[in-house]
Amino acid sequence: MVGKAYRRHVPKPDERGRRRAVVGRSLDGNVQRFEVGNRGTSEAESQQRLDAICDLYDERKRDN
Repeated sequence: MVGKAYRRHVPKPDERGRRRAVVGRSLDGNVQRFEVGNRGTSEAESQQRLDAICDLYDERKRDN
């Protein structure tokens, strides 16, 4: 689990109400965005989702 000081911030909702965070890049170099919530999702729940996705990306980097 990532410490609070190193967390990425949850982006504000876009015009469609989606909170889409940039998490990393794919193997071909394209930006990978994940929808971690919407206007109805709380900030804390969106942060938990973003932290879980970032942890998965970190594990993938260590495996390669």
